[in-house]
Amino acid sequence: MGKICAFFGHRDVWADVSEPLEQAIRIAVAEGVTDFWVGGYGSFDSYAAGSVRRLKKDFPEISLHLILAYLPTEKDPLADNYDSMIYPEGLELVPQRFAISKRNQWIVNNCDMVIAYVRNTYGGAYTAVQSAKRKGRYI
Repeated sequence: MGKICAFFGHRDVWADVSEPLEQAIRIAVAEGVTDFWVGGYGSFDSYAAGSVRRLKKDFPEISLHLILAYLPTEKDPLADNYDSMIYPEGLELVPQRFAISKRNQWIVNNCDMVIAYVRNTYGGAYTAVQSAKRKGRYI
């Protein structure tokens, strides 16, 4: 198995980030990344997932995985857009209001690299990136 790269970014994106994202993904693949994890909320996650999907044509060995914050109650309509959906073990014990932050911490603990779009010094994306830096993840 190759390395894992996670995406963290703000819900709102104020510019088209497709080109820099694709460049960062190409660099990640060159560094041995085969699995890309996305949380599935907001504009940045949509850009990230779309970029990975487009680059799968050039790099058929890469996979895109949706990391869930909430246990699905029925088939997710977005499931077909991902190679798999992962629900972190133990997350079902976390109160819903903390589910996203706990999921993000699980991602940080289990990934090798992070591609981020963070413009503010607050919020979940900022907190996750700061945690990844403390863990020594390549950002």
